[in-house]
Amino acid sequence: MVGCNFKDFSPYEGDVDEETDVVTMLPRINKLTLQCVDKMTHLWNQVSPLHHIYANLETVQVSECGSLISLSRASSSFQNLITSDVWNCKEMVELITSSKAQCLEQLVTLKIGECEMMRELIASDGDEATYHEIIFKELKCLELYDLQNLKSFCSRNYTLESPLLDDVYVSDYPAIEL
Repeated sequence: MVGCNFKDFSPYEGDVDEETDVVTMLPRINKLTLQCVDKMTHLWNQVSPLHHIYANLETVQVSECGSLISLSRASSSFQNLITSDVWNCKEMVELITSSKAQCLEQLVTLKIGECEMMRELIASDGDEATYHEIIFKELKCLELYDLQNLKSFCSRNYTLESPLLDDVYVSDYPAIEL
């Protein structure tokens, strides 16, 4: 989708039965590209009848979405996501929550750039007392560039593992706390 002015993915304002009919007619979506969708603050709304589409996505490309804050706050997961490419989303403060990150077992490529407000890639779900282990089993390529306010990859009690990671590019993030 390019240059749309809607706030969330909902087929139309209608009855729940009508929305259910629309959802059952949708084909399996493997790739989602959003460019210049300026009014959307979150990729998916928890109450959207289309939230189940997350489970099938293999590629998510998001660029120039000026109001987008986070990729996911929905109840669904990105369990089949292979590639995520996010750039020039000025208001994005986090990429994804820790519970969603734990589902990214198939992720191979993660690229994030030019997100001026991003403070951390993986945000806490709010349960700070719980210890989390996040394993990116298939992650091979990580690119982070021009993230002026990035303070950390994740700021809570997490252990991150990426046993196959062999291509890392990191550039221009002056606020990082080591």
